[in-house]
Amino acid sequence: MRREAYLSLLLVGLLLLSMSACSAQVIEDTTKDIPPGYYYVVGFQTKASGVTVHYKISVESGPNVNVYLLDRTNYDKYKTTGTYDKAIKEHKSIKEIDSEVKLEEAADYYLIVENPSLTDTAKVHIYIEGKRGYGAIAIIAIIVIIVIIIVVVLIKKKKKATATS
Repeated sequence: MRREAYLSLLLVGLLLLSMSACSAQVIEDTTKDIPPGYYYVVGFQTKASGVTVHYKISVESGPNVNVYLLDRTNYDKYKTTGTYDKAIKEHKSIKEIDSEVKLEEAADYYLIVENPSLTDTAKVHIYIEGKRGYGAIAIIAIIVIIVIIIVVVLIKKKKKATATS
């Protein structure tokens, strides 16, 4: 009886761990007016590798925009020259984009929303969230523990049935 209680507590703990590991953290949720020829940037830092970043950019009014996800080196170059060597993600002339990317390194990253128009302001909604990648591992661990509990219970029942025979 006591062992089953401990196993139940362990199962509940793992379930809570998996729920927290799957939760997302909102990095940015805002609407901005981006003047012609300017950009808006959201800088963020991942503290672990394997973080998935989900972003949704929607132009509410005005011209299409360009969206770039850059690392620090490429962002530093973009700030000074308006160009970069390599984007992690790049979306040109979009009205709306809903995308995600798994960032393999713990580092500084920059999501840039650029208004390439020379005459019109773009009103843009920007939503970015980060998710850690431990959810699947925690769910697999829970399934393994459930299977172990079932096997233990079946073995106990079989022993009781054998003992009474």
